[in-house]
Amino acid sequence: MLNKPPPTATIGERMFFNRVERIFPGNNSVAGYFEPDVGGLRPDFVLLSPDFGVMVVEVKDYSPTKLLTITKSGDWEMRRGDGRTSIENPFDQIYQYWCAIKDRINSSHFPEEVQIPIIRLVVFSQISQDKFIAQEIRKNAPNKIHICFKETVERNEKFKSYLNDILPISFNLEKKYYQILRANLVISF
Repeated sequence: MLNKPPPTATIGERMFFNRVERIFPGNNSVAGYFEPDVGGLRPDFVLLSPDFGVMVVEVKDYSPTKLLTITKSGDWEMRRGDGRTSIENPFDQIYQYWCAIKDRINSSHFPEEVQIPIIRLVVFSQISQDKFIAQEIRKNAPNKIHICFKETVERNEKFKSYLNDILPISFNLEKKYYQILRANLVISF
């Protein structure tokens, strides 16, 4: 990781950071950024590697008892005090990040045969996968977005296995193209 979450980071952000550091310790082929500026947007994490391309991550520390409305797109609702408040849909957020990164990749003028995957991951660090609200999240999650719940991000081996399942198996970006990718994305970080 090229920068660490500050003390003001959420519990879930620190948990995700710790898992990534343990899974890729000293791995020079993975570059990670915490809250980089991507075209004016701030995803929680962006990971780059010639072995899997780009992973953009949004971590949510939502309490399972406070989420009220979950939709594929558009604002969600959350209980706040005695009332309700709108919160930004994490699926919409991750899509916006994906678009900004895709624009950077497209403007890098890679040869047509170089297709760089952008993995989209939303982590719900305080929601158990067995809760009813987790079922609602899974039901409303768009197909190309990966979801990770509390049990997975809390344990190193589960998290490592989860990443192995969502990362491309046979992707291998040539060194010169990886350097171009990193240079063009890092400019905006």
